[in-house]
Amino acid sequence: MTEAENLWPAALEPLEKRPPVVILREQAPFVGKLTKGIVHARVTGGVQPLSHEDYDPHDDVPLKGHQGFLWQFEFVVPSLNNYLYDVFFIRHPVTLYPLTLGLEFQGSETLGEKYLSLKSEEAFKLALKRIFATKELHRVIHILREQGSGV
Repeated sequence: MTEAENLWPAALEPLEKRPPVVILREQAPFVGKLTKGIVHARVTGGVQPLSHEDYDPHDDVPLKGHQGFLWQFEFVVPSLNNYLYDVFFIRHPVTLYPLTLGLEFQGSETLGEKYLSLKSEEAFKLALKRIFATKELHRVIHILREQGSGV
């Protein structure tokens, strides 16, 4: 019996963009540094079935049987029984973009829309900068830090 011919190239093409979860995981440790370890940020989530609402109606991607990813960015305060505070979530197909970012923190309405549709890594990073710079989110971090440090 002859061995099957390998039709794959010797190497895969490099990824042109970083997965959004990688960017979130890079950003999470900065919360602990800002709060001297009292408040941490973490990223949780994973695979999720996608429905037709999760795709751009002008896109040709077939919907049936596809899965996507849902990631949650949240604050954790270990000294307060691991109190969790949801900041936002992102949802995207395996092609990474466009992604949906859903704001969950109190005061996030100051950013305008509760759900943002972001079509590129650059747009995602700009949105994160805007979110991380809001006074409302800073207020939440200060409150969690003060309560967590008094325990």
